[in-house]
Amino acid sequence: ELYNAAEAGDIKRVEAALQHTPDINWGNPDFFGQTPLYIASKRGHADVIEKLVASGADVNKVDIFGQTPLYIASKRGHADVIEKLVASGADVNKVDIFG
Repeated sequence: ELYNAAEAGDIKRVEAALQHTPDINWGNPDFFGQTPLYIASKRGHADVIEKLVASGADVNKVDIFGQTPLYIASKRGHADVIEKLVASGADVNKVDIFG
C-alpha cells in the first residue's frame, strides 16, 4: 500500500500506510526494486518525499539498475524533489550500473 500511495502522491494514504509498513526501504520486485521514495521521486511528489525521508527512507537506496531517487528526479526534471533529496544527504556522485 505504501508503494501505491507514494506513486499516487496521496500524502494521507502515505501517512496511514507508514503506520503498517515494516520496511520503508522495501524495493518492489515487480518494478525493478524501486522503493516508495524512488517512485515518489519519479512522479515529482515533493510532499511525499519529505514525509518518507522524515520517516527513515534511505535517499541512496538503489533499484536493480543502481539508480537512486536523485537520479530519477534529475532525469525527470523535478527540481523541487532534487533539492529535497540533496538536502537530505543524497549522493550526487553516485552512478548507475551503466556508468
